Amino acid sequence: FGYSPFALWRFAFYVIMAYNWRHTYFGPCAGWDDALTYDHAEWVYDFAPKTPEAAEMLRWFGTAAALVSIFNDNATIVFAILSGSYVFSNITMFINHYYLFFLLSTLMAFYCNCGKDNIHDKAGLIHALRGQVVVVYAFASLWKFDSDWLSGHIVKQIFL
Repeated sequence: FGYSPFALWRFAFYVIMAYNWRHTYFGPCAGWDDALTYDHAEWVYDFAPKTPEAAEMLRWFGTAAALVSIFNDNATIVFAILSGSYVFSNITMFINHYYLFFLLSTLMAFYCNCGKDNIHDKAGLIHALRGQVVVVYAFASLWKFDSDWLSGHIVKQIFL
């Protein structure tokens, strides 16, 4: 093709993020009692959408930011901030993939915006990507040893 593996990864990642962001549900607009909250991220709630119309506008903005991030390094920062605000304020149930998307978006923002002398090392990026995936799925696998998982209660709730 003539494209670097990083360019192909970047294209595929941000296309998937645009699709995911377009189909993302933004948490309860009327109140944040039902959303998962983080103790040290209260300041993020001020920027969360308060109405369904605002949530729809944010959904389109996030999709556009993901698509622009394919070609523009500065847009990766905007998308990482949007991903963080979603993880810290809008989710109503924790899904490992959303956390992984936030970690990868943040890593991409650092990688794309640092000078070539700093961290533009292919091996470093590959190890960092692997590390992000390992962290998320290692904790997910530990959660499977919870009594709800071992008794089958969680699986019954999901599939029945």
